[in-house]
Amino acid sequence: MKNPFVESIESTFKGAYQAVTRFFMASVGAFLFMVITMTRIQSVESTQNLNRLLFDSLQWSAALIAILGLASITYVRSQKNQPRNHWLANGLTGVSGVIVFVLLYFLGRDELSPDSYYRYPGLTYLAQGRMAILISVIFLAFILFAAKPWINKYVSRTIFMIQKAIAVSGIYGLVLLAGTSAVAGAIQGLLYPAMSFKVYQHLTSLIGFIAFMLFLGFLPDFSKAEEDEKRLEAEQQPRFIKLLFSYILVPITLALTIVLLLWTVRIIFQGVGENFLRLSGIATTYTLVGIWLHMMVQEADNALAKFYRKVYPIATLIILAFEGWAIINQLLMYGMQTTEYYFVIVWKVAVLAMLLLVFKFKKSYAVVLLLTMISMVFTVLPIVGYQSLPVTLQSNRLEKLLTEAEMFDGQKIIPGNPKMPRSEREKITVSATYLARQDSDKIPKWLTISAYNDQSFKEVMGFDPIYPRQDDTPPTPAPGKQVKRMSLARENQAFSIADFEWQVPLHYDNETNSQRGILKSNQGQFIIEWQTDAQSSLPSLKVTLDDRVIIEETLQAYFDELQETHPATVDMNQSGETIDVPELQFNFESSEIKGTIIFSTIEVVINENTNETTYWSEVEGIYVSEVKP
Repeated sequence: MKNPFVESIESTFKGAYQAVTRFFMASVGAFLFMVITMTRIQSVESTQNLNRLLFDSLQWSAALIAILGLASITYVRSQKNQPRNHWLANGLTGVSGVIVFVLLYFLGRDELSPDSYYRYPGLTYLAQGRMAILISVIFLAFILFAAKPWINKYVSRTIFMIQKAIAVSGIYGLVLLAGTSAVAGAIQGLLYPAMSFKVYQHLTSLIGFIAFMLFLGFLPDFSKAEEDEKRLEAEQQPRFIKLLFSYILVPITLALTIVLLLWTVRIIFQGVGENFLRLSGIATTYTLVGIWLHMMVQEADNALAKFYRKVYPIATLIILAFEGWAIINQLLMYGMQTTEYYFVIVWKVAVLAMLLLVFKFKKSYAVVLLLTMISMVFTVLPIVGYQSLPVTLQSNRLEKLLTEAEMFDGQKIIPGNPKMPRSEREKITVSATYLARQDSDKIPKWLTISAYNDQSFKEVMGFDPIYPRQDDTPPTPAPGKQVKRMSLARENQAFSIADFEWQVPLHYDNETNSQRGILKSNQGQFIIEWQTDAQSSLPSLKVTLDDRVIIEETLQAYFDELQETHPATVDMNQSGETIDVPELQFNFESSEIKGTIIFSTIEVVINENTNETTYWSEVEGIYVSEVKP
């Protein structure tokens, strides 16, 4: 009698072998993807770069063949399952892969900009995005084909079965990868130290192919009209999974529901006032995970799961109503950008999904998948896709903002007044900097701002970019509260920079969450880092020379001196005081470098009730010179 564990292993690999005949084109696509990847790995770097477009097009086409082959055969097997239909499905899959390759190679070419990292063209981000969406939609279609007749319980069981197949094949793949990598490491360490790192990359590619074949092998025979024992076993949730879903994930999701409901109460009294990126991320995750969990506990008969199925859709509709309020405020304030675009798409699908769940439509899960597929395709269409619609709307918005600020004559931008209201400068900054990061052929010709270049923005607009304060909005004092404010602006006059050799522009760095400028000199590479405190926004300066810190200090003492000569007042509506350049000038020096920071505005808000002081400053320029020995 065979050992059950050994029998299970044999059954797994036997299923993978049988999958080659059952899902022939899916297997061919996966094999081609592996071969192309290995060829790319083995090629020298110059050949990889030269053939980047070819390799990208081939890999995307092979991936499409793998998933389309899976979906098409599943569809045929779930219908009449005639042999000629199998040949037709496999043939159409192969032809589709060839057509997609031709379209990608000849129409998806990326025109390189002069400052591009790559020397040779590849596929555009839009082409890759469309391929990712297409493959995802086909995979969702595969789920629907496998879940017929689309009743909720069948969709729920099918999704769990596919998740289970992915998880098990992934575990097998990881174990194989760990074991083979350990053997390769031993060979390299003990026998052949000069072994190339490409060996590990080839192993990863090979085991990725094996894992995909194992995934195909786990899938049941969708052609059987009667109940298939293999499918019934695959759809069955183990006890520990039922406990995980009902007694761990459901309470966590309900707790998050309570938090979001409390958030809705808060915004009734305080307004939205949230960081929109954070809100959109939490809301999207909550919605997607919540719907998925609803599917996973669809047949659970415990009290907690039943309560979740009743409460979640209604509570989510309430939350979505206030999220709709938040997105409307965001659109009115800053217009539509990519984040807002995707949030609106997810919000619409979520509302429709919750309505289906509230009214207990028996095919609601299938309809949700269909809505998701339609929405995904919508996002990559011409004119209305993520790459077009936000740019068009934002271009119209910027033109309107500039016209209202008397900064646009119909053909070019006229530099504006640096003292124009901050809210107007914020809106112009958000709109212009977003457009500057888009493809040059999509933005208006009159917008000549360089992406991620504050100096370029100032030259075109006439003022420094002003980004939204979001959570750091200055508090509005209630009657009788002692909240004081100091607001200083630089006098509109010329100033000498004869003592300095260079101006160092600052650029935002995501890794350090600060603005940085780089200067290369005979001494080495200087990095000037300008960072603000997360709570008070108090700025600090850090200068390094070849990773050695030579200057590091906050501007606390400098701001204290300003407050002594220009005391803060209770009048929050004052327009601010205009002062000469020397007072808005912060000097720094070490044995290697000296410099000065010129501010255009400085603002300090002191809340005596909470003992909180908040700072805002706009850097006009940083000028430096090397210290001569």
